[in-house]
Amino acid sequence: MRICPHCERKTEDKLCPHDGYQTVDASAYEADQKDPFVGKEFEGRYRIEKMLGQGGFGAVYKATQLAVNRSVALKIMKAELATDLKEVARFQQEARALASLKNPYIVSLIDFGQAEGGHLYLVMDFCQGKPLNAALKAQGKLKPERVVALGLQILDGLAEAHTLGIVHRDLKPENLFLVTD
Repeated sequence: MRICPHCERKTEDKLCPHDGYQTVDASAYEADQKDPFVGKEFEGRYRIEKMLGQGGFGAVYKATQLAVNRSVALKIMKAELATDLKEVARFQQEARALASLKNPYIVSLIDFGQAEGGHLYLVMDFCQGKPLNAALKAQGKLKPERVVALGLQILDGLAEAHTLGIVHRDLKPENLFLVTD
């Protein structure tokens, strides 16, 4: 299997049929193959299934909460950041902020802590759906009435956060999920 580095679509072709870029061997770019957490139990309570995404602060995984057999999103802070007290304080503030929000358009915090290995983590509801950027990539423009409906939901969530003095600071299509409810 090959993957296009431009659009990230998988194909058997040496050139991407979508955009014409030269493809590369996909196995060299599978994040889960190199990730030390995937396939392992975390804190004896969660089994990490796969990486969902990563950024400057850490990585987010799909995991199973073993005691109740439910899917959760597990965010683990990068180990090198866990030695920086300012970054630790920022991560703890994220947990407190998330715990204070009760809105149908905002993911809920389930758990927060520091693992034996020193990794700080957050456990949140797992959103069954796809990020807005992936939806836009797959289907193109959204109908105006859909944009208005989504915008109202986003603003409802932000209004609650702002009422509590919380500013998101990283609002972007990859952080907005389209879920079926």
